[in-house]
Amino acid sequence: MKAKYILIFLCLCLLLSSCSRPRIDARDEESYLRTVQVMKESLSKAKREQLEEALTIIFEGERANIKKMGGTMGEFGTMLLLDEMTADDIISKANSYKKSN
Repeated sequence: MKAKYILIFLCLCLLLSSCSRPRIDARDEESYLRTVQVMKESLSKAKREQLEEALTIIFEGERANIKKMGGTMGEFGTMLLLDEMTADDIISKANSYKKSN
């Protein structure tokens, strides 16, 4: 009986995990670029354009912050900032950058 419940639980976990929206994987540059591409492919054209604009805003904002503060992480630091974010998270973060500037 327990085995039946465990099997049902595992199937539900698998089903739910496959339904999640794509997230950024920033372990390295290759993973980052691959997951951004997968994310873009899963979006409508309008949402894809919003994501591209948001990424530009975030990278430009972080470059300005690095320049002001003398940081050394550069582009990889910005990629790490986006790690595990969804497209909606990234667009929201870009909107907060717009409001602060």
